[in-house]
Amino acid sequence: MTSARLLFCAGSLLSATLALGCGANVDLAPDGDEGGAPNGGAPDDGAPGGNGGNGGSTDVSTGGAAPNGLPLACEGGEGVLVAASSPTSEGVIVVANEGAWAAPHMLPPASQMAAYVDVYGALGIFWIGSIDDIDERRFVTTHDGRAFIERDVFGWEPSAYAPLYKAEWALVGSEEGLTSVAYFDPDAMDWYPLVEPTMFVPSSVAWDSVNGGVLLIHGWLGELCSQMFFETQWMDSQCDTTHPVATAIGGEISLPPPRAVTLPDGSIVAIYYAPSDSSLTLAAATWQFGAWSPAVTTPDVGFVVATTATPGGDVLVASVSTDGNLFVQRLTPGVGFDAPVLVDSGIDIYYAAAAPGVCGDDAVLAYTRGSVEGGELRVARIRGELSETTQVASLPDQPAWAVDITTRPAAL
Repeated sequence: MTSARLLFCAGSLLSATLALGCGANVDLAPDGDEGGAPNGGAPDDGAPGGNGGNGGSTDVSTGGAAPNGLPLACEGGEGVLVAASSPTSEGVIVVANEGAWAAPHMLPPASQMAAYVDVYGALGIFWIGSIDDIDERRFVTTHDGRAFIERDVFGWEPSAYAPLYKAEWALVGSEEGLTSVAYFDPDAMDWYPLVEPTMFVPSSVAWDSVNGGVLLIHGWLGELCSQMFFETQWMDSQCDTTHPVATAIGGEISLPPPRAVTLPDGSIVAIYYAPSDSSLTLAAATWQFGAWSPAVTTPDVGFVVATTATPGGDVLVASVSTDGNLFVQRLTPGVGFDAPVLVDSGIDIYYAAAAPGVCGDDAVLAYTRGSVEGGELRVARIRGELSETTQVASLPDQPAWAVDITTRPAAL
């Protein structure tokens, strides 16, 4: 296979967890007004929604939104795939094709997962489960959320006990304690390692489309550290002393580690916590010419659980406060953060992932809420300061441990 074909065939925050308490089930507008529109979901195309209704059940932030919810502006082929599962319970895959949610598709118990779009434009999910201490790796793809193709993975063996990350066309996992980058070979219909593994253990990864490589980052050492895979080899890792990273509150409560987001122009933004004498500070720096730009900062509003780029070139940061409120905050790279906007409240147990928006939205945010008796898988569409939240599936046995989401633009 030629190098050009390899990159084509090979050629995405992240799954984060946090357990918090509270109980209400209401979506609020940015000004605090209660939302709620009975017909705010996706158009009814006859497919059942995740809760048994057409397109799911929807609560809508008002504050300027249309009476029946955020209007959909889908182009042909735009789609969303969201998946949630746990190591001991079956989960679900749910797909929205041009705004219409299909019925949930069963997903086997999974410890790790990564959602992606393959070289054929199909929506996919790669997952790892463990049966009798034996790891099982599979992936499933679909174009419309109704017909699915499932296959075993033989060429790549990432561990079920370490996170899976996506970076455009690549997946990143851990093989025998080392970090491995894999690509999908459409001829063999399987995943394979792309390069020799590295000892660098990332907290997030991103696709560097400017240089054609994969960037790994972490903050385990109290500094923003990175390593780049470029062409056929790993570059030397480096840590930036001018970008200190806070890893815990009071040396006891661990903070979410740094996350990397690739913008539409190919630049990469890192979101992390910076040390502060008075309170926690959220910081953002841009990867430029092999180094990080000076950081922009803002007081934190909670624990960061998901990040994504928007089609317009901003970054959306989702956080959960200690009282169980879910916020999103917009970052304009090089400029700064906007005020946080409330998306949901009363989060009991919470796991989340985010992806760039489709159908006219800035972003989509997938998360779970519920208790040990069961819960909900929800998707929030974010547009400006407005949001619309849809329950796309029920989680009957226990809250999901792994959650991920991906979107397919119209160009595919």
